[in-house]
Amino acid sequence: MTNALTKAGARSKPGDFIEMGFRPDIQGLRAIAVALVVLYHAGVPGFHGGYIGVDIFFVISGCLITSHLLKSLATTGTIRFGEFYARRMRRILPAAIVVVIASVIAAIVFLPPLLVGDALTEAVATILYVPNLLFAYQGTDYLSEDSVSIFQQYWSLGVEEQFYVFWPLVLLTVFVLVRRSRARLGVVLGLIGVASLLLSIVVTSVSQPWAFFGLPTRVWEFVAGGLVALVLGSPRWRLNPRIAVAVSWASIAVLAYAAATFTSSTPFPGWIAIIPVAATAALLLVGGAEARFSAQIFLNRAPMQFLGKVSYSVYLVHWPLIMVPVIALSASGTDVPWIPVAMAILSIPVGWALYAAVESPLRQLSYLRTRRPWVTFASTLTAMAVVIAMCGAYFFVDRGRPLASNEAAPALIDTSPAGTAFVPSNMDPDLRSAESDNPVLYGDGCNLPETATTVRWDCVYGSDTASSSIAIFGDSHAAQWFPAILEIAEKRDASVTSFTKARCSSVDVEKMFQGRPYSECDAWREEVIEKLVSDPPDLVVLSNFGSGELRDTSRTFNAIWADGLEATVSRLSAVTHVVVIADTPSGNIDPLVCLSANLTSAHTCDRPRSESVNSELTDIERRVTASAGGDFVDMTEYFCNDETCPVVIGNALVTRDRHHITASMSRLLAPALEQELSASDGQRYADR
Repeated sequence: MTNALTKAGARSKPGDFIEMGFRPDIQGLRAIAVALVVLYHAGVPGFHGGYIGVDIFFVISGCLITSHLLKSLATTGTIRFGEFYARRMRRILPAAIVVVIASVIAAIVFLPPLLVGDALTEAVATILYVPNLLFAYQGTDYLSEDSVSIFQQYWSLGVEEQFYVFWPLVLLTVFVLVRRSRARLGVVLGLIGVASLLLSIVVTSVSQPWAFFGLPTRVWEFVAGGLVALVLGSPRWRLNPRIAVAVSWASIAVLAYAAATFTSSTPFPGWIAIIPVAATAALLLVGGAEARFSAQIFLNRAPMQFLGKVSYSVYLVHWPLIMVPVIALSASGTDVPWIPVAMAILSIPVGWALYAAVESPLRQLSYLRTRRPWVTFASTLTAMAVVIAMCGAYFFVDRGRPLASNEAAPALIDTSPAGTAFVPSNMDPDLRSAESDNPVLYGDGCNLPETATTVRWDCVYGSDTASSSIAIFGDSHAAQWFPAILEIAEKRDASVTSFTKARCSSVDVEKMFQGRPYSECDAWREEVIEKLVSDPPDLVVLSNFGSGELRDTSRTFNAIWADGLEATVSRLSAVTHVVVIADTPSGNIDPLVCLSANLTSAHTCDRPRSESVNSELTDIERRVTASAGGDFVDMTEYFCNDETCPVVIGNALVTRDRHHITASMSRLLAPALEQELSASDGQRYADR
């Protein structure tokens, strides 16, 4: 690329680097980025991959920041770190802090009480510039539809702010080490980018949340923009206008393709993120060329310029505007499908107001611009301290808020549960502890995580001298029955061995996980079956979540599931007694969040039986299990009446999330489950 870079070893001189000035096409590219993100979050059809808008922002930021820093290095040989960080703070933080404060107030006023504490924690992480690390630690799936954090849009700001901390030092160090050689600088930056990209590819296949939210796996996107800045900064850079026209429109087409075809199942970021990153870098590279018919005729239009100007503020406000009403309404059992689109549209005038009242004037505030950087730092720290203090104070108030009615309920479970119309003061477990009301398998590490491939043979519970043995085999929907099975086993002098793994069914089907074949599940399942066949226990209990994305898309889910269940039961029933427990009811509303907002009207959170129970799949499992030599147990009548599946029955909280029963409920159902086992054809075990 001899027309773009000086020859290797050539020394830069003051003024031989051209810093990028204002470019309307970049403003238009910002408009595309924010539009994609907002449309994606609003659920508009055709924009399932709109999350690539953040990647566009990353490349733009890497390009502009690197251009500014390289100009400073070329002209002065150093970087004024204080001025750089102060300028970044004035640019990014005022609007961000205002939206954090507004979001905290909205959370306190509108969100269900159970979510307020989490919102305050996320607000503190946001104000400390580490929300991305919190979401990665929590295992948040940004691409799923289950997120309820009203601060989730801040993850990208966390990544950017962390990048700004170390990037000036990296550039200065490399600039000195390569003796100001432009070519060598490009090589080193390229190596940094390649290393980050390879890390992204590896981590995406192992832990997608850390790959998505982590800085090390995103650095290469900023570096891509930085390399563009290095090329554009050369006085020798020239580009044929015809090439610019072709590349610009091709890049726009690639971004449109990615936004339309990428989905929540796409293994992102990984290698596939190269597509939007490369397209953005190409647009930046050719956007400055004076080509009459290039994509600038689209990017430079007044509406694009306006949206690009306010894009940062729109990005900040759109997510809480969408999520606060959605969460508040869903907690009351109300679904208003047009709310996300309406709020997405509203985010434009609200974003403009934030830009006009906060972002622009505070960035240009002479009081801060004309003073030393420490004044900006002190002002920022003060604002941060105020927000943290506000969140901390209310957090303690929130912890003392009652999350139950004043009325107790009898401990009653029958075969036609009517449900309790309020949140009992004696509910077991209570709302604050319900999320962690899990079987002991979780604490012992015996319910294996998705990435585990090694079978644990030591997850044995009960007496060491037990006269019989039981194995539980399946995913978390098998693990949820462990408390009940353990109580039954203790009564019958049996031991219980757990073979459970997250998202991995004992049904012999190939599933997808984070956009890739779930190979860890297939290997683990086969090893468990071989062990159970070679050394069979007296009873194997299977239960699984009858849902998920299958690798085979040529047939219906039910058909593939039926074949897989028959394969597993046939192999096991040839050597031992097999019982399959039907899947438990599931719903679309988080029961804990809903109950916290409806303490005296718990029936609001009850789920229609027709929507919660997959009767068709249950009938298929019943038939297949019988034909394969196993016995089938259906506990649905203990969870649902003819119309609904209540969330609270007597004083018992049934589920801890959308589709897992609480460990307490599992134990309460032990006598009923034992009765069902006795009533099944499996008298060989039940009559022991």
